[in-house]
Amino acid sequence: PLLTCEVVTPDGYAETGGDCDDEDADENIEKLWYLDADSDGYGDASADADTIFSCERPDGYVSNDEDCDDLDAYINPNTVWYRDVDGDEYGDDDATSVGCEAPDDGYDYVLIGGDCEDEDAYYNPETVWYRDYDSDGFGDADNYYIGCEAPDDGYDWVSNDWDDNDENELVNPDATEIC
Repeated sequence: PLLTCEVVTPDGYAETGGDCDDEDADENIEKLWYLDADSDGYGDASADADTIFSCERPDGYVSNDEDCDDLDAYINPNTVWYRDVDGDEYGDDDATSVGCEAPDDGYDYVLIGGDCEDEDAYYNPETVWYRDYDSDGFGDADNYYIGCEAPDDGYDWVSNDWDDNDENELVNPDATEIC
């Protein structure tokens, strides 16, 4: 848009004005503000976007027009994409790209980092570990921990919750049944 200090009134006459602050040369004309519909700090410059000329920033508007998708606050020029090799929806914190779109390099990218082991989908921040008090290879469903690695607390931790009696190593799904 053309910025000018000359404003045309509805009746077609020009009047000078638009000076927002006579004391500050940088504030000499009204600014163009872009609607930030998703509140991510980036405005939309598309042809159908809502813009306003004003000295003051209107609520919900920003001074930049760099938004990639003004309906999704997670997608903007500073979006961090995490490479996800194992497809578990968690990406590698050491393999990232920043921008409006994920790279097109043959890998999948996600918006969440923190993958524990990006070569194995089982190990991620939602991995459930069950305490194996009796060390028979089967865990107790009532004693669990969620995270990348099992706690280092002196107990054995396993990835199953199949032990019906975690205080007796002879009672487990692999034990020989005795009448």
